[in-house]
Amino acid sequence: MTDNALGRVYTVHPNNREAFHMRLLLHHVREPISFEDLKIVIVRDEDGDILEIKPCSTYTEGCQVLELLEEDSQYQAMEEAAVSQSPAQLRNIFAILVAARRNNPTENIEYCDALFNNTLLILEDKILSITGKKLALYGLPEPVHDQPELTSKDVLRETSYDVQALRAYMADNVPRLTPDKQQAFIAITGMIGIGDLSAGQFANKLLQIGDGKVPEDPLTGLIIMPCGQIVNSPDKLLSKVYPNIQQNFKDQDWLSHRAILASRNDVVEWLKVTIQKQLQGQEYSYKSIDCILNDDAVQYPIEFLNFIQTPDLQAHNLILKVGAPIMLIRNIDAPRLCNGTR
Repeated sequence: MTDNALGRVYTVHPNNREAFHMRLLLHHVREPISFEDLKIVIVRDEDGDILEIKPCSTYTEGCQVLELLEEDSQYQAMEEAAVSQSPAQLRNIFAILVAARRNNPTENIEYCDALFNNTLLILEDKILSITGKKLALYGLPEPVHDQPELTSKDVLRETSYDVQALRAYMADNVPRLTPDKQQAFIAITGMIGIGDLSAGQFANKLLQIGDGKVPEDPLTGLIIMPCGQIVNSPDKLLSKVYPNIQQNFKDQDWLSHRAILASRNDVVEWLKVTIQKQLQGQEYSYKSIDCILNDDAVQYPIEFLNFIQTPDLQAHNLILKVGAPIMLIRNIDAPRLCNGTR
């Protein structure tokens, strides 16, 4: 080991705030020459040029400047939305923020009891549809309910209907449709039952390959799919699937017809980084937040937890560019922001 290498950093309990944050800075500040130097935060742009040199009085302040700590800046979205969004949209945004974070701000607002309770009912209904949990679990007052069973209005709406009445309505009104509308109605309802035929055929083909039922080419040992082309390199694959991506990446219809499937996470990560580097604009880094649930925090170093990456766990440091498509891995605001949508 060389003299300037850091061999071991002992774990520190988060309750010891300054020591814990000093340890955190040691893993994010490059080449510090002293402990006081750790408190001098250098903010750089995407090219590595220095934008600001900010001396901090504590290690905690240094972590805050580098955005390494959990804080309430996400609530600034409410101020931006208040300029142009409707009250219903503002409530939806607030409910999403509350459901996503535990440390909610408190403000002194004058209101009447009926208006306050009605607002809480609307917020709780929205949070129920997102997380299935009560409003009180997020540090907000629990509203007075007009019904004993706590169920989302969306669930009640989707489960409270008369099947026979709907069938009678269709029998009476479908024959009254114009020929074009009848053709569209038959096509749409037919797809509900059978789904996308091409996607189904492709899925069955993948199952056959997994079961070893598709023969290999005797010369190359490869399995030839009855569609598409064979390329000799990953770069060639990217150019075939995403030609002229610098001009087309903002076209949602163009993107919706393209995808690359990979069997390993490291390949997916490489493809993502390579494609994103071709997009114009500045890269923005979004780091995950670690929350302490019990006293086992010192047993698992934070850098080790941030290194773990499983199929159902996003990377600790998510680097994005404006306009780059992302895929959600959990429901945020159904039916628009759902798991699997992009």
